[in-house]
Amino acid sequence: MKKLLTLSVLGSLVLSGVLFGADFEKQSNKDLLSLSGKVSPKDMPKYRLEIAKRIENMSVKEAREFEESLREQAQKVYDSMKVKEFRAYKHEVHKEMERFCRDNKEECKLLHPPKPIHDEHNGPKSPKPPKK
Repeated sequence: MKKLLTLSVLGSLVLSGVLFGADFEKQSNKDLLSLSGKVSPKDMPKYRLEIAKRIENMSVKEAREFEESLREQAQKVYDSMKVKEFRAYKHEVHKEMERFCRDNKEECKLLHPPKPIHDEHNGPKSPKPPKK
């Protein structure tokens, strides 16, 4: 009985470590995919950073498939939320991302890479400012 209790406590600690204050670097892509849409707002910057790092090492095709799977999984979770819950969750995530980017400017560049500049020969022009 004591052994069973010890095992259940250890299992709970491991599970809480995965879900709360998780170290996303040690998790597989499949584990990260299953957490999509369920990550606490507090952990979202680290989660997104780990996703961005992994995508950097994937081929374009793999990255597209992985990102699409992440979006689909998150959408399943969001669909089960009430609108009020969803808005509150997104608001908290946004606040945490802003806080993270304010404190970690270099890491934030990986989350928000600069957009490429196009010229006339390579693509669409940037919008011109309004005339005065």
